[in-house]
Amino acid sequence: MSDNSDSVGLPQIQRRTGDTVFGAICLLGSLVLFSQMWSQTAWVNGQGFAAQPGFWPRLAVSGMVLFSAINLALSFRDPSSEERLISLGEEISLWLRSIEFALWFMAYVLITPYVGYLPASLIFTVALTARCGYRSPQAFVAAALTALATVVLFKSFLQVRIPGGALYESLPAAIRNFFILYL
Repeated sequence: MSDNSDSVGLPQIQRRTGDTVFGAICLLGSLVLFSQMWSQTAWVNGQGFAAQPGFWPRLAVSGMVLFSAINLALSFRDPSSEERLISLGEEISLWLRSIEFALWFMAYVLITPYVGYLPASLIFTVALTARCGYRSPQAFVAAALTALATVVLFKSFLQVRIPGGALYESLPAAIRNFFILYL
């Protein structure tokens, strides 16, 4: 019985037909975004490093450039061509299925101004945990704790300014201010 792992025990990546094209498109797109970075984001004097409005977009786009370049380079190194041969229909189906998660993200972005950062994060991490097939109580608790830790990290420690949700307006004044500032 052959297993699909290398000598360290990590799973081997099986390249598919569209990997090189996809890698090239991702690298090109991320380079276009990177070229626009300094005219589209700001660096404000007097703000902390992580609180800079341009820090997180620059970090994300730099990561996109780096990882898409690595992916493209690895797509050329794959010596076996047998695994690359899948039907066009299967290839398109794989690409279209990934759009679902972009739609989840867009829904998250749209709902956050209404319910707030913490409730939206809790709702979506738990919903995505269920969507990915996890059913144990431990998985749902881990998802909720991850959402809570992420919100506290961003809002409290990194002091990233994320607007409070409209739902927060219905809270009593003292609690509302706490939620807006820290959650």
